[in-house]
Amino acid sequence: MIKITNQANLKFQMMSDNLQVGILKCRVDEYLSIEEMNDGFVQLSGYTAEDMEHCFKNRLSSCIYEEDLSVFQALQTGIAQGKIYATAEFRIPGKDGAARWYRLLVLTQFDDTGKPSSAIGIIFNIDDEMQAMDRLRSQAQQDSLTGLYNRKETEKRIKQFLDSKPALPSALFMVDMDNFKLINDTKGHMVGDVVLTEAASAMKSLMRATDIVGRIGGDEFIVFMKNIPSGEAAEKKAERLADMFRHMFEHEKYSVQISCSIGVAVYPEGGRDFKTLYRHADQALYHAKTNGKNKYVIYNDKQNYQQGKPGDSSIGARIDSETRTAQGLGDFLTDIFKILYRMENPDQAINLILEIVGKKFDVSRAYIFESTEDGKYTSNTYEWCHDGISPQIDLLQNLSYSQFGDYHTLFEDQSIFYCRDITALHPAQRELLEEQGICSTLQCAFWKGEALAGFIGFDECTGLRLWTEEEVDILSLIAQMMTVFLQKRRAMDWYSDMEHQLHTILDSDDSCIYVIDQDSFELLYLSQKAKKLKPNVQLGESCYQAIFGKDNICDFCPLLNGGSGLLKLPECGTQAALHASAMKWLGNDAYLLSLRTDSDAITAPEGNTSTVLTEKTWQTVSSG
Repeated sequence: MIKITNQANLKFQMMSDNLQVGILKCRVDEYLSIEEMNDGFVQLSGYTAEDMEHCFKNRLSSCIYEEDLSVFQALQTGIAQGKIYATAEFRIPGKDGAARWYRLLVLTQFDDTGKPSSAIGIIFNIDDEMQAMDRLRSQAQQDSLTGLYNRKETEKRIKQFLDSKPALPSALFMVDMDNFKLINDTKGHMVGDVVLTEAASAMKSLMRATDIVGRIGGDEFIVFMKNIPSGEAAEKKAERLADMFRHMFEHEKYSVQISCSIGVAVYPEGGRDFKTLYRHADQALYHAKTNGKNKYVIYNDKQNYQQGKPGDSSIGARIDSETRTAQGLGDFLTDIFKILYRMENPDQAINLILEIVGKKFDVSRAYIFESTEDGKYTSNTYEWCHDGISPQIDLLQNLSYSQFGDYHTLFEDQSIFYCRDITALHPAQRELLEEQGICSTLQCAFWKGEALAGFIGFDECTGLRLWTEEEVDILSLIAQMMTVFLQKRRAMDWYSDMEHQLHTILDSDDSCIYVIDQDSFELLYLSQKAKKLKPNVQLGESCYQAIFGKDNICDFCPLLNGGSGLLKLPECGTQAALHASAMKWLGNDAYLLSLRTDSDAITAPEGNTSTVLTEKTWQTVSSG
């Protein structure tokens, strides 16, 4: 039976009333079998100790949602191999059948022989955070009015399916509502929006769940049927679609007469790739519209189709309702605000926002540059790229503002640098952007006092782009929101919470724990037991001086060599088992060093020496 324990028994120094977390102690085996857990885990998961025994045989692995087992297995492997600190995110199905997301932070403990023996974990419920991420991703893929896939997402999904070279036929339908402008003009945009929304819902209900339905223009849609038995099935579906439009509003008190024209191209006869099917379906649609409308036409390669004049098709036309979605944009900005201020991981939050905004506004690249403290240099710190756009982040590090024609002067006008055509820029600036394949750009600066602290940018690499006033306003506002988050939230709330969580885990361990900066070897953290072992050691001291009494980096440095070994501590009259591992400490690269000093577990050899095992080779060195 699993023991239900309190924080004192596990030596966790936290206020459980303020932090709704579960605490687990697991045996290091292939299942991470649970030996102890607190009431917090019961409250989070809904499973009692009896449930864990009867339903899951006390195995943490058996609790994990099947699709997330690979994440758990990677966590278990790392712990079994001696990784001191590890973290993972996965789902656990509740008693009600709903799978909820959790984040687990783990500290490994070792036995007298230096092998991993147990793992102490703190588990958090992050289900709201993950659901918010999913909502934003969905929003970036969807048309704001109808909820159907937008133009980009529709094309992407159809291309992905066709790239698999399906064996069965498929069909692409171009659906255009007849005389829709007349509805807007006579009954108003509000009624027009209702018609579009109802039509979208009706089309989706008529299709299978595996089919693709998207809005690609003001009153134009694409329907893609996968794996149909024959072209006749596509023709029957086209007839049903046309009939559905004819009768959609006939029973309304004030009926609205609508109809549609449909062009259909069948794979593979009508084309084997998206571009060809799209063109042929558009030709069939044009034929239907110029021959009376309110009908469907199946593309036939033996038929000579009249080519439409530019502008005849509404494919790619601006979607009117998108210019009237102030409330929708308000909700979008609210969601951005929530994700920024609720997610615990700032890097994950920023990258997600760049992805969401990039897709929402259909840009090629979205990114952040941050300046050095002296304001002379800048580096690309975050980047999202659309499909087919090459990442540039690795090439844009530690750049001098002065090297590129005093780049910061571009932001003097209201902190916004807008350029439709980069060929008009200073040669050095033009060359910088051309090398990245940029045609047009919009960049929004953020400041630290009067100094440029960095900027958030959105690039268009597929051609010249005319940024609308609305786009500039919205992107500028998003940039301001992200700026506040970058400069304040990450430095305060998130760091404070993570520091508390890490201290809680590390202080609970029976070993002396040190966190050491990877670059300077300065001590960033000392556990309570480490402070008792050497009371005079202070944060900021170098580890080799404070722990080992040396003036320079130790020859046997376990941080650089990794692994584990034995270390004699003459002043304590004992010997310690030593373990070293790389980790992240408050977002920065660090080392975690663990010394276990149980006198009854280790017998110190004679002589003033330290013995360290690195890369499976024993070394004996003098201890200062």
